Amino acid sequence: MINTQSQSVMNTLGGSKRYVSPYEKPQNQDSDLRKLQQSIGHQAKSRMINPDHSEYGSVIGDNNNVSKLSNLSQFAQFMYIPCQTHPEFFITTLCQEQNCVEPLCAECIKNHLEQHQRRGRQPKFENILKVRKDQIYRIEDLLKQLQEKLKEAKTYFNETPQIVYNNAMEQVKFIHGQISDMINDYFQGLYRELNEYNQDEQLKQLNSLEEDIAQQQNELLTLQQDLQNDNYVKAITSIFVNKEQIFSEMNIYRLEKMVKDYNQNKVEVVLEKSNLELFQTYCKKLCYLLKNKKHVPVSQLKQSSPTLQQVQTSKVQQPQEVDQKPYSSSLVLSKLVSADLPPIVKPTSLISENLTNETAKIRFNCKNHFEDGKDQVIVRLEEGGFAAYIYDIQSQKYRIETINSTLKIPLCHKLYTTSFGKHLVIGGVDRDKSRFKAIAHVYEFNHDTLQLTLHSEMVLPRSLTSACQVDNFLYVVGGSSTNDENTSLAKAEKLDLTTRKWYTIEDPFYKTTGCALVATDYNTLIKIGGKCDIFTPCNSVESYDIQKNLWTTIEFKFLSSGYLRLPFQSCAVSISHDQILIIGGSIHDVRTDETQIFNVKQKTIQRSSQLPGSIEFATQTAIIQQNSVFILTENEQPLLQGNSDGFKYK
Repeated sequence: MINTQSQSVMNTLGGSKRYVSPYEKPQNQDSDLRKLQQSIGHQAKSRMINPDHSEYGSVIGDNNNVSKLSNLSQFAQFMYIPCQTHPEFFITTLCQEQNCVEPLCAECIKNHLEQHQRRGRQPKFENILKVRKDQIYRIEDLLKQLQEKLKEAKTYFNETPQIVYNNAMEQVKFIHGQISDMINDYFQGLYRELNEYNQDEQLKQLNSLEEDIAQQQNELLTLQQDLQNDNYVKAITSIFVNKEQIFSEMNIYRLEKMVKDYNQNKVEVVLEKSNLELFQTYCKKLCYLLKNKKHVPVSQLKQSSPTLQQVQTSKVQQPQEVDQKPYSSSLVLSKLVSADLPPIVKPTSLISENLTNETAKIRFNCKNHFEDGKDQVIVRLEEGGFAAYIYDIQSQKYRIETINSTLKIPLCHKLYTTSFGKHLVIGGVDRDKSRFKAIAHVYEFNHDTLQLTLHSEMVLPRSLTSACQVDNFLYVVGGSSTNDENTSLAKAEKLDLTTRKWYTIEDPFYKTTGCALVATDYNTLIKIGGKCDIFTPCNSVESYDIQKNLWTTIEFKFLSSGYLRLPFQSCAVSISHDQILIIGGSIHDVRTDETQIFNVKQKTIQRSSQLPGSIEFATQTAIIQQNSVFILTENEQPLLQGNSDGFKYK
């Protein structure tokens, strides 16, 4: 078997010939080499294979011929490389197995193949001259790009630095003034609120509300009278046309709120010191320097400051609060930053009043991921390569294979294993086609045949996305149209696993890259964390109702002290009907070694058990089987397994 395979490899890559010195075969030189040899003489030919000789000037006497001879000598030197183990054979083959890059001759291939097969590996051999040619082209391409980019950079920086500095300084001063005005306006509002409180403000509000209630009562009494006489048809029509306005409970809500506010009559000034770090971080997201943004003159900024109504846009109208006061001065800076404000509108609302250092206990009470009778196999694929890392949960066997495909595994993909045991490679970036743009391809990887085949095409190309299965549908949410978070998407779609057709669904509220997606039941998806762009964490949780095709935001609170951020590129699994376990990820580009539990009913997030090391999951998803979590990682001990007792590598 091994002889057959080694012979096949030698036939494919070309067998090595016996190493014959160019002294012994002048008749075999091509016509161009023969002409050059005849022109420079027999003595020059003998020195062609001895590049260490430095007496070219005395032998030839002509600078042009010296240059030609030197180039030809280097060509011969690097074309005919003998094997160190078998000097009588050329090196013709390169083993490209992971952690094994070794040049081989025809005699070496057989033994080398046996060594890999004893370790359960199938090496990938390549003709070394082809590899050489590819690397030359790659270096030439990189050099060309470096020259072009350097030329572009020089053109870009021809602008006078002092002018750029002065413009930026003017903008910073203006922004500083605006932020100061915002803070001053806020505290002036506190002063006014205290003064109004001392002037029987509650009574004034009650008198005003009483007038509104009287007006509503009169309208209701009129309708009631019309319903009891021959005007009832007109009254019924009016009721159904203006149903929301007529039966509005806003005044009841306002009365309840006034009573509640009145009962809480103790005035107290509170400074939440734990929120100072959050306020500082939010200020950094509100205003920062972006070198790739078009310069906006201060005069234009002053003339075109947006109003609160222009900036605060939402898909779902929120109920209006009593005496809600707009603070327009806090939002006039949006011209200088991203068009999409960070999702943290009220940072203090995300933090519990009493932060704790206690950890939440992990209790598994969930069904298995894989259906009965299906292979319980999880996989991790090498980004941009050919390696497949495969673990069988039932047999507890781990192996490393080379995929049987000419296609390289896309970068920045998401690998999801369905409950049927199929491994889907979703989106990513194909560097052979484009260095940055995402692809819409979805590939299927077979862990038995090691084949990578095209499965389907998404509606939108995306990378760094998230995926989750519910029944016979696979849902994909967020991601990026390129290879980084600056082009995050607020788009979602689903795949019918039977027909292999994709359909768009309602868009989530926030564009997100690297979020976690998990199903809590057969009708609800939960989207957690991620990034809105390369600077801004998406500190939001959204819920998707499958039947209604509707997204809603979940206002949650952190219970544990710490970063007070949702991670990027984490794994999330539903461990019970009301708890989601968030594993690892990164916060502000720093990998975390924490797990957190999101309580769906209580809408709280609390720190849980610690991981054996800091880790994020760029492509992997977590699998729950037999009340244990399984994730394949890049660690030396690749299997990360967790249960109620904690996590450890195996």
